Amino acid sequence: AVVNYSPLQFLFWYDRPSAYRGEPEIEFFERVPVVWDDTRVLGGRIGEFAMVARRSGEEWFLGSITAAARELRVPLGFLAPGRKYVAHLYGDSPADSVEKPVVAMSKCIASSRTVLVARLAASGGQAVRLEPAAGAPRFPACEDLP
Repeated sequence: AVVNYSPLQFLFWYDRPSAYRGEPEIEFFERVPVVWDDTRVLGGRIGEFAMVARRSGEEWFLGSITAAARELRVPLGFLAPGRKYVAHLYGDSPADSVEKPVVAMSKCIASSRTVLVARLAASGGQAVRLEPAAGAPRFPACEDLP
């Protein structure tokens, strides 16, 4: 939904809407806008991988996709300097199955100095929603994630 722009966003990571059973990762799609204020291509190689960041208002959305399994470093230098953001990460899980993938979810605190590490499975990806943090951070720094 972030990498492949379309004002007609698709709602599900996998499967048909009738197969949806309240999976928590769907919260990402509840927040994805259909109009963007800014778009940045963070990196990529045709046929191999792509990393895109898009902003709507004060929130940023990142998408990374890949053909082959790989680890990508995702610099967040486009964020407003001096501000903290809650990063909601959704990515490939080692527990994925053929019948229904499992989406790994976590939250951490990021800033313009943060470099996220995206560990992508073959034909996989990662989505991130970055919202301005309010008050004291309740989550670990993104650099502290395993």
